[in-house]
Amino acid sequence: MRRILLLVGLALLWLGLLPPTPAAADSDDWRITRYAVTAAVAGDGTTEVGIDFTFDFGTDEGHGPYVTLPLRQEIAGDPDHWRMLDVTLGQVSSPSGAPADVTTETNGGNLLVRIGDEDRTVTGAQRYHVGYRIAGLVAPRQAQSGLDEFNWNVIGGDWDVPISNISVAVTGPETVSRVACWVGGGTTPCGQAASDGTTATFGHDGVDAQTPLQVVAGFPAGTFTGAEARLEKRFWIGNMAPLTPWTGGLTAVLTALGLGALLRRTRRGARDEVYLGLTPGVVPAANQAGTVGRGSPNVPVAVAFTPPRGARPGEVGVLVDATADNADITATIIDLAVRGHLRIERVGEKD
Repeated sequence: MRRILLLVGLALLWLGLLPPTPAAADSDDWRITRYAVTAAVAGDGTTEVGIDFTFDFGTDEGHGPYVTLPLRQEIAGDPDHWRMLDVTLGQVSSPSGAPADVTTETNGGNLLVRIGDEDRTVTGAQRYHVGYRIAGLVAPRQAQSGLDEFNWNVIGGDWDVPISNISVAVTGPETVSRVACWVGGGTTPCGQAASDGTTATFGHDGVDAQTPLQVVAGFPAGTFTGAEARLEKRFWIGNMAPLTPWTGGLTAVLTALGLGALLRRTRRGARDEVYLGLTPGVVPAANQAGTVGRGSPNVPVAVAFTPPRGARPGEVGVLVDATADNADITATIIDLAVRGHLRIERVGEKD
C-alpha cells in the first residue's frame, strides 16, 4: 500500500534559555495526556484538520509546544519529484489560558509552528488547539485497493514525549468502504478502527515517544475529483547531470585536469622563495640584481644562527610553532618597549 506520510507534530519544546535539545530529554515529566483529531475531507481532497491536545508540563516550566507540518514528501521509486502538501495554518489557541502566540517559519520543506510566549512559562496540564487546511492526503484510485484512499500519519515519529488517549475522526463526502490503522510504521494494528456511514473513527491507548500512528480511510473510486497529487521537480545529481558516455568521459577529463593543476599548485606553493643562482641563505650584494623564484626541495638549506633581518620576536615565535600564543604576545610587547614605542612600569610588588 502506498502510504502518504504526513509527520504531524514533531514535538520539540521551546526551552528559552535552555540549550536547543529535544524537550523530553530534559524532563521526564512532560507528556501529552489527550490527543483528539478531526479531519473533514472535501470532494476535491482538501482537508480541514483540527487537533486538540493536552500537554502536561508537570512541575518543569516550558513556553509551549513546537509543531512541524511537512510541506513535501519523498515518493518511493521516484527520486525526481516531490509530492507537495499544501498547508494553510488556521486558528491556534489555548482553552486553558496558556500563552498561544504563534511564530511560523518555513525551513527544509517544513512549516515550523512555535506556540507560546518567550517571556512567559507554564507548568502543569495545558490545552492547545491547532487548526489548518491541507491538500495532498488523498490518493485517488490507489493501485492496490482501487479505492480513493485518505492515508495519513496522524502522529509523526518525532514527538519527543509519549502520547496517550488518542482519538481520530475522518469524515468524507461518501460512505467509508474500508479502514485501517497502524502503530510504529505499519507493523502493529491500532486499538480501534471502525466506520459509520461517511465517518471513520480510530483510537489507541497511547504511543511512546518517536512512535508514529497511521490511519487509512478508503472511499469508493471517483469520490474525489481533482485530488491528484501536486508534484514538483526534485533536483539531485542524477537528474541535474545524467550520466552518459559523453558526460562521463568529459567529467573524467575535467577531474584529471583539475587534480593535476591542484597538485602542481600545491607542490609549487610548498617550496620556499629563494634568490636563484645564489647559495641558499646568501642575499645579493647592494648593487647586485637578484632574481627571486621557487627553490628546489632537493637543494640543501644553509643554516643561520641569527634571526632573519627585520624579524621581530613575536614573528619568529609564530613561525616556529605556527601559533600566536601568549609567549609571542608578551615578546611583542617587550620588543615594542625596548624600541621605545611604549613604556612598562611597575605599579605594585607583583604587578
